[in-house]
Amino acid sequence: MSASFKQKLIRTLIAIGIFIVLALIYSYPALQGKELSQHDTVSWRSMSWEAREYWEATGENPLWSNSQFGGLPTYTMHMGDWPRPLYRIQTFIETILPSPAYFLFFAMIGFFILLSTLKINRWVAIIGAIAYAFASYNLQIIAAGHATKMLSIGFMPIALAGMIAVYRGKYITGSIMTLAGFGFLLQNGMYQIDYYLIIIMGILGVTFFVKAIQSKTLKQFFIGTGILLVCGFMALSLSLVTLKMIKDYGKLTMRGGQSELTINKDAKDKDKKDGGLDKDYAFQWSQGIGETFTLFVPNLYGGGGQLDLGENSNTYEAVAKLAGP
Repeated sequence: MSASFKQKLIRTLIAIGIFIVLALIYSYPALQGKELSQHDTVSWRSMSWEAREYWEATGENPLWSNSQFGGLPTYTMHMGDWPRPLYRIQTFIETILPSPAYFLFFAMIGFFILLSTLKINRWVAIIGAIAYAFASYNLQIIAAGHATKMLSIGFMPIALAGMIAVYRGKYITGSIMTLAGFGFLLQNGMYQIDYYLIIIMGILGVTFFVKAIQSKTLKQFFIGTGILLVCGFMALSLSLVTLKMIKDYGKLTMRGGQSELTINKDAKDKDKKDGGLDKDYAFQWSQGIGETFTLFVPNLYGGGGQLDLGENSNTYEAVAKLAGP
């Protein structure tokens, strides 16, 4: 083991130790046996209860539930012992660190890997990783129970780090990171973040292509692109069954445009065969341009519906006046 590699290993272990300690300190109530009340997690437990009970009793996965709406496939809610090899690594770490500590740990280690690949100073990379994980938006979605989204946010930087490493000629290291990052993303099934990653990778790929033209290294660029495509297909293959089922199911939902359960459809939507949601509905929960700054300033546009504003708050007084005596 060379002295340089040994030094890098020690610094990396120190960074991991710092991330674990910070995640546990922030999640200290979990160490006392307390559990974070997350609305979406509670809803998922309720929706998947029937499927989970049946699987635990028989070891078989029921593919249909009559307890949701007019009936619903269970593979959107729970599939016990599903063949997801990378997911087992994730769940192993989740058994070591309590929730929500492991969300923060994954995000910190993921962004640290990205900044290290960009050759950022080790201590600056640690600070950047902490800032990335503890961004106010991330803490809000953890509180809401958006588990798969937060995990995907943590894994996304690893895939980007792999892409950068591949284009820099580190084919083995880059391939491993790309396959791991993209594979973890797909197996968590938060396709919104997957789309964001693909967009970022597309922009980054164009940048590397222009740089390759300028430096006359197109051969290396095309080799790297081929390796990344292979890694992408390998990651897809790990989740191919799930992706196929979700794709087929999506066609029969309001997003797919073929659902027969939608009432009061407008005349303009009755012949809508290509699917997709109306813009107003699709952006109902999206942040506006100004509201994006809540990523850095909590409650810049107001707090949640359960936030205690306090009796001395101007907002509280204004609402009280509107309500009358």
